[in-house]
Amino acid sequence: MDRVYPTDWTDAQWAVIEPLIPPAKPGGRPRTVDMRLVVNTIFYLAKAGCQWAMLPRDLAKRSTANEYLMAWVADGTWQRILDTFVRRSAWRPVGIPTRRRRRSTRRRSKGPRRVGHGVTTAARRSTAGSVI
Repeated sequence: MDRVYPTDWTDAQWAVIEPLIPPAKPGGRPRTVDMRLVVNTIFYLAKAGCQWAMLPRDLAKRSTANEYLMAWVADGTWQRILDTFVRRSAWRPVGIPTRRRRRSTRRRSKGPRRVGHGVTTAARRSTAGSVI
């Protein structure tokens, strides 16, 4: 991490949160990503309100941060992190990006409104000689 952002967690905050992060899964390659950097990336994104693609290069890769966030939301880790911090400090959570579903009750467009009958011109008889 080259730069310090206002959304980065302090050492004291990280000491509280670090035990809540699940350990790496057994088997396979060992975890090489810095979990603190992943958490800082998620909070930067939430606070800045930018798109995943607009993240600064010195934060975690967007695919890495997104994969961890989605896994933590699914298994309840993210909620435990937020609950712990809300209980321990005056800190309040910011909006966290998630994949949102469209509302099924959303009003669908029916095209332009039509008022009365449209104005039309009267049909004319053809003057062509081949038409009987």
